[in-house]
Amino acid sequence: MKNHSFFITLAILAPFLHADSTTLHNYLWANYQQFGNHTAAAQSRYNLLFTEKNPSIYTHKGYLHFLSKTGQHTKIIQHADLINNTFVHDPELQILLVHALQKSGQSTQAHQQLLTAYKACPLDAQIVLEIAQLYVNNKELNNALTTIDTFLNAATKKQNYFIFYFIKAQIYVQLQKIELALESVKECLAMHSGFDKGWLIRAMLEEQLGQLEQAIQGYTTFLELTGGTNKIIATHLMQLALKHRSIEQNKHALASAEASFNKAMALFDTKQYKQALAQVDICLSTNPRDTNSKLLKIQILSNMQQFNHAVALLQSWIKQEPDNALWFQALHLLHHNGAYSDTLLKTLQAVGKDCPNNVLVALYSADIQIRNGSKKEAIATLSTVVNHIKDMQLRTKVLFQLGLLHFELGDYAAMRTTLEQGKALNTNFLPLLNLLAHYYATKGQDLKQAQELMRVVHAQDQYNPHYLDTKALILYKQKEYGQAHTLLQQLHNAQPDDATIALHLAKTIQKMGDAEQAKTIARQANAHAHSVYEKTRIAKFLTSNS
Repeated sequence: MKNHSFFITLAILAPFLHADSTTLHNYLWANYQQFGNHTAAAQSRYNLLFTEKNPSIYTHKGYLHFLSKTGQHTKIIQHADLINNTFVHDPELQILLVHALQKSGQSTQAHQQLLTAYKACPLDAQIVLEIAQLYVNNKELNNALTTIDTFLNAATKKQNYFIFYFIKAQIYVQLQKIELALESVKECLAMHSGFDKGWLIRAMLEEQLGQLEQAIQGYTTFLELTGGTNKIIATHLMQLALKHRSIEQNKHALASAEASFNKAMALFDTKQYKQALAQVDICLSTNPRDTNSKLLKIQILSNMQQFNHAVALLQSWIKQEPDNALWFQALHLLHHNGAYSDTLLKTLQAVGKDCPNNVLVALYSADIQIRNGSKKEAIATLSTVVNHIKDMQLRTKVLFQLGLLHFELGDYAAMRTTLEQGKALNTNFLPLLNLLAHYYATKGQDLKQAQELMRVVHAQDQYNPHYLDTKALILYKQKEYGQAHTLLQQLHNAQPDDATIALHLAKTIQKMGDAEQAKTIARQANAHAHSVYEKTRIAKFLTSNS
């Protein structure tokens, strides 16, 4: 394997190849000390470089990056004339100066400097993003739109420019141009389909326009991407689904039942739950199979905290319609609203006895078991049905979940076997391939296989932070600590609450010789750890480095 760090070093030193040996020596050591976070030593080397007559502009550039990394904002500002003359077309240094002014409390000067940078580098994405945000903050919405559109029309289209379309959507919302906002957020999601905030604003816009089916899909996708933990959105989704079904089915409902249902809805909206329940029972006496009335009754009982009654009703409806996923979804949402997991599991087990091959029973049971931390029970539940699932996409996802559970329990042989089974189905499910690459990079000790898997993953999604984290892990295993650190630092800056990324960054920094900074980042990661697995890994790292 080629030593890429050699070529990187050549690139850094190229401007100094014709300089005298002392200059080259000092510049090399300044970069080395800076790379190792030895601030004082790096400063000393730069001081020596600046004692020379007519120091190289590359010395200045390296020194400005050093000042930024060490938070010496005042010194960066002292080099403003140099940046605005010698480096006027260098967007990185222009942004360094803007940020230094901002962090020094000189907001007016920072704004002016940002405008100067934009005139000099109108096609730099970071500068355009910041100038657009400045216009938005100043309520100059049309200027912000013009800036973004000018950039998008001139620049080569890249996937990570999805953020510009998202900002456009937010601006159009403020301008009350809902159709244009929706068009922009669709462009955003076409470039980054996993952007959860994009799906949320899209769902809200679709709802405003009365496109309820599309809004439901948007909210559902948002919940899937965020783990379904947002109770407010989950409740709103249930109500919206109810409203949508009401609109569609009430067209054919009996007049008296329709009147009772509407009255029940009105009473429900004003929180008169007992009266609403009486009205919905009238609807069900007229049409006992009416889905709208059933869903409304479940919602009323849930709001009244009468979970046992709601669960009993859903159990009876599931027995009547065992393949209707709606009743399982309603049962699942009861869990989010406060119903006891033991009660729901017993209900699902009872349904499972009547319908032993019902995949939905196993899937929803396993989800509750996982949320309760009962991973072995979840494995047993999913294992009973995985081979009966005919839909290959769904079977792959279940095998991925099984592989993840085996991974968290430390059963790596079972993890590999399960994930390889999922890979063999050829559905190209990226999370599964990513997790399998993680296995080969760590427990499998096969970096070649890990790299091959990640090439497939990155060919389809090169911006997902979890996939990039695996890429950094492979670099770490290859002892390419510098490259791993650069990538992980970028990911950590973008995802500061991701405990796994932070731990990988801490391990890399520790390998680079800064044990104290590594421990600091690991302690910060611990505050954001959600799973027992993450907390255990962080605790092990801190203990081994104490």
